[in-house]
Amino acid sequence: MSVMLKISSLAIITFAGVLTMFTQTYVWPDAGKVKVDKSEIYIFQIDYWGEQIYEKFDRIRSSKNYSNLLRWKDATTIGPEFFKNIDEYHYQIKALLRVLKLHSAVAARMIHESVPMLPEIRLTGNKLITESILSDYQRFIELTKDFEARKEAIEKFLPSLRNALNVDTTLLTDNKKANLMVRHDNLLKEFYSSELLFMQHNSDHFVFVREFATESAKMLEHYELLNQQHNKRVIQQAHLKNLLLILIAVLAAVLTFKNELRAIKPTPPANKKALPIEDKNVAYNNT
Repeated sequence: MSVMLKISSLAIITFAGVLTMFTQTYVWPDAGKVKVDKSEIYIFQIDYWGEQIYEKFDRIRSSKNYSNLLRWKDATTIGPEFFKNIDEYHYQIKALLRVLKLHSAVAARMIHESVPMLPEIRLTGNKLITESILSDYQRFIELTKDFEARKEAIEKFLPSLRNALNVDTTLLTDNKKANLMVRHDNLLKEFYSSELLFMQHNSDHFVFVREFATESAKMLEHYELLNQQHNKRVIQQAHLKNLLLILIAVLAAVLTFKNELRAIKPTPPANKKALPIEDKNVAYNNT
């Protein structure tokens, strides 16, 4: 094999190796990287905390603390029963918010995993699904902020209300008693009118709880859809990438084989020079 043919074969092999490395590294880098489907785990967690939410919710409704507190709405004086009711109600509401927080935390984890996969839906060209998912994400964020506001209001207002109302007035002057009564009235009005405290009159006080739980559950549907789309795409890319690598290998093998054939092809023998006719006659006569 000539030096030039050896160099040519080496160049083909080197180029094929570089092209293979480039394909492996930069062409569809996510090809074959299937994400583990955690749907079953999330379904269990969403269902479990969802049941806990409604269990806490039903416990509040059946305990009569809520209805007992409503009886004090127009009362001129506050008795010991009010403080007992508000303490129990405070405990029950905090328990409800605690499981609601855990329920929404599962949804937040699904959003965290789903957002990087949103381009999978965009690639399908289905704008309606993309807009629907983004709209639900935005609504969930708004409800999360609303939840934090309610949680803060419950944690701060109810204890301060109890402390403000549970004051010994026997040693107070008439002027201080009058100021205290005004403060009591203002606090009670806020307590029974604030949407954040779940005691607003003539309204569905727990519509927020149901909506937040429902919106959190929607994140599961979006996670499943996006995860399926992602895995479908990376599997297809893996097949195409393997096909491309095979084509590179076959092309390199064919070119190298052709080079080898040229190296081992026999060289035709040189033609012997024919003697002139005169020389042939001379040679014959001499014999």
